[in-house]
Amino acid sequence: MTIDDLDTLAAYPLFAQVPRPQLAWLLGNAERQELTSGQQLHGLGDVVTHTHVVLKGELRLFDPQHPGHGIIRYEPGMVSGYLPFSRMTTAKGVAQATQATTILAIPRHLTQHMAAHYFELTQALVGVMTTRVRETTAVHQQNERMVALGKLSAGLAHELNNPIGAVASTVDYLNRHAQFLPDLTIQLLAVHAAPEALTASLALFKPTVPLPSLSRLSRASLEDDLAEWLADREVPLADSLAEQLAEAGCTEVALASVARQLPGVQLSLALHWAYHSQQLQQLAADAREAASRVAELVSSIKTYTHMDQSPDPQDVNLNEGLRNTCRLLSHKFREAGVEFQQELDSGLPLVKALAGELNQVWTNLLDNALDALRSQPGAQVRVATRHDPNFVQVTVTDNGPGIPTEVQSQIFVPFFTTKAPGQGTGLGLDLVQRIVRQHGGAVRVDSRPGHTEFEVCLPRHQPVGM
Repeated sequence: MTIDDLDTLAAYPLFAQVPRPQLAWLLGNAERQELTSGQQLHGLGDVVTHTHVVLKGELRLFDPQHPGHGIIRYEPGMVSGYLPFSRMTTAKGVAQATQATTILAIPRHLTQHMAAHYFELTQALVGVMTTRVRETTAVHQQNERMVALGKLSAGLAHELNNPIGAVASTVDYLNRHAQFLPDLTIQLLAVHAAPEALTASLALFKPTVPLPSLSRLSRASLEDDLAEWLADREVPLADSLAEQLAEAGCTEVALASVARQLPGVQLSLALHWAYHSQQLQQLAADAREAASRVAELVSSIKTYTHMDQSPDPQDVNLNEGLRNTCRLLSHKFREAGVEFQQELDSGLPLVKALAGELNQVWTNLLDNALDALRSQPGAQVRVATRHDPNFVQVTVTDNGPGIPTEVQSQIFVPFFTTKAPGQGTGLGLDLVQRIVRQHGGAVRVDSRPGHTEFEVCLPRHQPVGM
């Protein structure tokens, strides 16, 4: 220990109210460590054996799996590592010097002696622990929100890809078919084709009654017969026309009836005009359906986030929020091969809530259920709602392996997770519980092998204490 070190320590705001004899005890029992720039003090998961006081330089604490997020910096006069009364056993990140750094390392086993004999010093370090828990939790919660946003964005992009691709492809085909119609129309006018005959030719490509189911062999035989009939009358592209006519249920008898109204070249022109016209109508219907799907997804994400609504609690239909959440996560169920069931109470009363926050609850519960069912044959997830005179209940149930009995009491504890390292922050269920409690409700779990059920109860007809 040196007088300079004692003066330096006493000058830091953290230790300003700590008597100098207690600081002298700290210095006398601390190991002075010199770190070079880039050197690690400890790694993720290392056993925490010391309290570290930064004398000069700087340490940064970060998650190596997300190195660009959640960096905490420790400057001179700040404390990291183990603190009095802390339950920390292993490091939650990597501590690394950003420059030449000097630290004091106080062995963990001395903290009990310190707590018994040096009140002011212990009080100062306990205050650090309170601040650190608050800051670390805030960082991890922000990371949890970013992960959830990333999952939602990926899901939305995945779901939008198919309808947008369908619209693009359909527009291309629409353009191709539209190019033929002006010339065909002019030629039909030139040969004075009767309007009623054109109407009849168009009807050949449009089934007016439900078609009988045909086997593949029967369909192929019908196409061959129609193609031969058209070829005998020198109609160009007979195979393509026959395929579409067979799909509409057209027969040789119907073709012959129309042919009697369209002599000579009129038949060929009319059939091609009708074919391209029908294709345009069908493609327009396909594009409309794909565009509706895009609009539905955009509406779902807008409703999910409630971006256009007041930040105050509103009357909320929980069924609607659940449907939107499930719609946005539907690709994950399909990819995982998980059967999804909804049993929503049509008479569910409204609750006073922040819908966007409750949607985070449903997202976390569904994500957890999916994670529990990875690679499990016959996997099922069921979402159900019901109500009684005082509460509305939402349950998310899966038939996965269940949560071990010995850890069920810890699953809502911040940072506790049963997932492999790097696969979870341990804040998902903590977030669920906090949001539900803010809405005056409660969440419980019932789990055993083959059955895990999370139940969220929310009060009805009561204002939310936010």
